[in-house]
Amino acid sequence: MSELWRRLSVLLRRRRFDGDLEEELRFHLEAQAEENRQNGMDAEEASFAARRQFGNLTLARETSREIWSWGWLERLGQDLRIACRMFRKNPGFTSVALLTMTLGIGANTAVFSVVNGVLVRPLPFKDPDRLVMVWSKSRKFGDDRSTVSPADLADWSVQNRSLDGLAAFLGWSAYLTIADERVEIIGASVAGNFFRVL
Repeated sequence: MSELWRRLSVLLRRRRFDGDLEEELRFHLEAQAEENRQNGMDAEEASFAARRQFGNLTLARETSREIWSWGWLERLGQDLRIACRMFRKNPGFTSVALLTMTLGIGANTAVFSVVNGVLVRPLPFKDPDRLVMVWSKSRKFGDDRSTVSPADLADWSVQNRSLDGLAAFLGWSAYLTIADERVEIIGASVAGNFFRVL
């Protein structure tokens, strides 16, 4: 918890942290230069040698920032600021990019919802893997899936040896107008044993 608090405080007080870091690096450079002067170097040569001994100051700053804060979060913030600046400069490109991303995300969401509802989640019925839909085949119209007549359904129910039960339904839709607003209602006419079979 203390590690989390330390990193948050560095992130929120970035300028103060950068100032403290600069002061500490300057202190170490001056201490090294002073040690070099005490070993017999003149002031300019001691300062140059201290910088050479200390190494790359920019790298030391970046390493310290990585250790003391969340570097990935700071880079993400920088990337977002740059992206916003670029978007402000090119509003046409921004509009096209946002529209493309919106359509892509919307299409992915729709496909996932359908796949999740149809393939992943089971149907809300008892033994959904045992449910089948039986169709009639019309020779007259060459249709593989035509509506079953009530007489055929009665014959199938009597001659049935494979299924636990048969029930019929016929889907329909109607429009209802409420306060000048037209709403489509989708329903089905079902046989008396429909809910028992399901």
